[in-house]
Amino acid sequence: MVGANPLPRLPEWKRALPYAVIWLAVLLFHCYYLFDTGIEGIRKFADSGGYYGESRLSLTSADFWSAARSPGILLFYKYFSSLTAYGQATPHPDAPGMVMVIDDPLLEYAQTAFSIAAWSLLAVACARNGRTDASRLLLFSCPLAFSVVSPVALWNFVALSESFALSCMAVLAAAWMLFLRTGRIAWAVGIAVATAAFASTRDVHVYLLPMIALPSLGLVFAYRHQRIPALAVLSLAVFSGIVFAAMTVSIDNGWDDQGRWRVPFYDVMGKRILPDPGFVNWFTENGMPTNDALLERAGKAAGEDGEQSINRNPELEEFRAWSGEHGRRAYLEFLVSHPVYSITAPARHDWEMYGFRLDSYAHPEFRPLFPTGRTVNAAERRHLLTAGVCVAIIGVVAAIALWMRRAVPYRAWALVPLAMILLSVPHVWLNYHGGGIELERHTVIAVVHGYLGAALLGLYLFDELIARIAGARRRAESP
Repeated sequence: MVGANPLPRLPEWKRALPYAVIWLAVLLFHCYYLFDTGIEGIRKFADSGGYYGESRLSLTSADFWSAARSPGILLFYKYFSSLTAYGQATPHPDAPGMVMVIDDPLLEYAQTAFSIAAWSLLAVACARNGRTDASRLLLFSCPLAFSVVSPVALWNFVALSESFALSCMAVLAAAWMLFLRTGRIAWAVGIAVATAAFASTRDVHVYLLPMIALPSLGLVFAYRHQRIPALAVLSLAVFSGIVFAAMTVSIDNGWDDQGRWRVPFYDVMGKRILPDPGFVNWFTENGMPTNDALLERAGKAAGEDGEQSINRNPELEEFRAWSGEHGRRAYLEFLVSHPVYSITAPARHDWEMYGFRLDSYAHPEFRPLFPTGRTVNAAERRHLLTAGVCVAIIGVVAAIALWMRRAVPYRAWALVPLAMILLSVPHVWLNYHGGGIELERHTVIAVVHGYLGAALLGLYLFDELIARIAGARRRAESP
């Protein structure tokens, strides 16, 4: 067993009963979403058709592995969505022309089942690291509570990639916790599988891999006294590098060999660069061909206006050619040469990006379990989010300070929630600068794992506190 103070098991049913009750309650909540809210069909968006259509390509075809969507989510749709639902979308009667639903119970139940399984695994992994009965119960309850809140659960009824990506994130965190606790190779294999699934679901996740792989090598040295197998950690780092390389090739060759990165790049150009004359001048001075047709795209997404869009307008052929050869490099140079904008722009953006304002994505019949009764305004949301960020910062600083002063013993598993908090910042940054539209949807995974990490880190510190109090009390009562 890795680490000091191994956990006692739950030997009798009386100790296991509260866990069973909590898990069954969460299961009932999911059943409420599935059956009692009257959801019929699954919500469809413009991107949904691509998931269905491209997932029907043969696995032996190169087009499948370099399609307009990441191959991991296409694999999920290939085996867990209904072929008959493809192309059969109907307007919702309460919002004709706006809300489209398709009859695909297979996808609806598959996303819900995978979500329940993933968050349950994370709950077990968290509970096994608690040192007292109270903290084990809280650590078990925390991930399960996240699984039923609206920003997580609503995606189970939407034909997009968010539900699968959130579940993969939960499995990846659980596998790391169990590996750091037990040192078993089986959990290292689980990490590898979850890493490949998470990275191949959304392109932006690929760029998180180096941020996970490189620090993980430090575990070999920082926790060598806890017998974490060095070869397994090294193998995981190498495997992450292989996944990173493979997914980079897929990104570069996707979307009809033009590169999947081009659509979000065009969105960024239309939404952020072209509306600012100073930014336009910088790109023009660095070789970007600029004409009236391009300037007319200011404030517009890549696919807007049909034949006049960036993707199709013949007057923008020279711009598209420049984008393919120099676009990404020029944009990276722009971000480096404008550090204030690069760093502060995500923070200065509309706070709805971080505030779970996802009503427009929810299925029309989706009803949150705990409705507030009123809409939180922008100022209140900003204050709540600021308070949440401050609490997360205080928790990280407190944990590191306590570890450095040896006031709290090092526990390898606690690095997982710490990493989740720290990774949420570059994750949001990558989503913001890597895409110009639907940021509230694209950042939801980063925000969820940031909040989840803060909650788990706080529970870890609580666990250590009450364990020390209990230990002091036993010493005082001993003769």
